[in-house]
Amino acid sequence: MFSRVLLRPLLALVALSVPLACSETIVRVPAPTEPDAEEEPAAPAPAADAYSAGPLLSAEACVADHAAAYRPLLPAACASKRTCVDDRGRFWLGGAPFFPRGAYNNGADYRKLLTNCPAGAPCNATTPKDVTAYVRAIADVGLNLVAERSRYGAELLEAIHAEPRVHIAHLLWSDPFTQDGHDAMVQDVEAAAADPDVVMWFGPDEVDLNDNFAMAAGIRRILRGAGTPVDALLDGKHRAPAGAHLPANEPAHDPHGLPFGAALAFERGLRAARDVYDVSMPITYPFGALGDDPTNGGEWGTWRSSDLALGLPAVPVLQMVGIPEMGLAQPRAEQIKGLIASSLVHGARGAFYYTLIGDKPSLLGRKGWYAADDTEAWAAHKEMHALEDRLLPVLHASASERMDKGGVVEWRELDVGARRVLLVVNPAPAAVTFDLDAVVKRRDSERVRAFESCAPVTTRSTTLAGYGFLVLEVTGGA
Repeated sequence: MFSRVLLRPLLALVALSVPLACSETIVRVPAPTEPDAEEEPAAPAPAADAYSAGPLLSAEACVADHAAAYRPLLPAACASKRTCVDDRGRFWLGGAPFFPRGAYNNGADYRKLLTNCPAGAPCNATTPKDVTAYVRAIADVGLNLVAERSRYGAELLEAIHAEPRVHIAHLLWSDPFTQDGHDAMVQDVEAAAADPDVVMWFGPDEVDLNDNFAMAAGIRRILRGAGTPVDALLDGKHRAPAGAHLPANEPAHDPHGLPFGAALAFERGLRAARDVYDVSMPITYPFGALGDDPTNGGEWGTWRSSDLALGLPAVPVLQMVGIPEMGLAQPRAEQIKGLIASSLVHGARGAFYYTLIGDKPSLLGRKGWYAADDTEAWAAHKEMHALEDRLLPVLHASASERMDKGGVVEWRELDVGARRVLLVVNPAPAAVTFDLDAVVKRRDSERVRAFESCAPVTTRSTTLAGYGFLVLEVTGGA
């Protein structure tokens, strides 16, 4: 269902650069960090212009230092909620910091996965043996969400409930305006909300492509109950169809107020997202046919998470698979790392991926697609998800944050007391050299070190490989 929803309308976009039936036109947006033709990249700093080294910590001391320095403070408004999005757009789950990560087609399609690798084919090495192994594989790579609870059999639900690292982003997709559709959705919402592993509502996707803003508003009315502003939307901007079934005293059928989001393709969809959704999910597919595009370029670059979120937390849909019909290349491992890092730099609060399981492309002899068959890419996802988890205490303890960019790199800075943590990414495929102090802007009393190892950084002249990234920690400030 997910692949049909995403691909069918988007195929037309690639084949035709003309207005769609919904009067949407693709406008190519240049990469925000591309320098002008005359602009020269920043010159390397002189080798003698170095930072002073701080103390060299052991791995154990580094972990202890971070545990003492980065202590998330749960907002009072989130203390009693299953899933909460605070006023900074950060997710909390059961009172703990949370970074939602899911993938399309990772629910009911698991049955296909268990049977579409021929005997003797190399894909047997990465094919889970049963549903329990499948859910464990999802958790082991750092994905913590599956979707479409209503389509699951008892065995998959049992496996999810037995795996504490995996939760459910429940799909809602129906016509809420007929009495039968309304009543079916009420039952669906109430049954899903009663499952403690359901932590987020998802869909309907791409209201900007399918022109179904009203459907999304109608679903929100069922979730949150009747009243303004959703009734005003259904009576005006996103008018409900004539004769719509809209009970006047509709109660809120989700007692937990779980966040509601969906994938969106265009600017108008992202701008309208705040009308009905709690989460903005910009489709982010930067790698075209040649496969060497910048992560932040084009109409579907990582810039969309920061420029168009408009007050909603961004959980972008990132490119996991190549889609030839859309002119999209299969991301390489280094591109996956750069894409995830770039989305973080632009303020992403989570991620979904397209797609974990599908009919194509085939790989390692499988009659279909399974992301884990691409072992290098799968390892890149695992590495980056582990980094995100290590950054969670920083993200949820930071007092403030800001994003910036220079001629060749982009960065996001998080302030936690006297410390600063900077995520720096090279969005381009070619290596770049730059003066690190243009990013750090170090004060005399401060020292710079690598975040993950606490190893001192002493040289200002820094080179990042294509799609490369680094995480820095600045300590010793007043």
